[in-house]
Amino acid sequence: EREELLESLDFVFQIDFYNADLSSNQKKWDEAFEQLYLFKQKHGHCEVPAVYDENPELGGWVRAQRSKHNNGTLAENRLER
Repeated sequence: EREELLESLDFVFQIDFYNADLSSNQKKWDEAFEQLYLFKQKHGHCEVPAVYDENPELGGWVRAQRSKHNNGTLAENRLER
């Protein structure tokens, strides 16, 4: 009965830590994506400089996403965004 109660809440019993949707880093990724979106709205492109004074972490995040894309490790749901 306890299992049924948990299932009624869509409780996840086993977490695939490689699934970006369930990752604890998803919120952080979404926030960085939002910052990239705002950068594009302001500058008209996504070519964030490695040293970007307004958001020093954004350039590194963009570089990491490109690296993951190039070596095939960027999660599909993130690639679609």
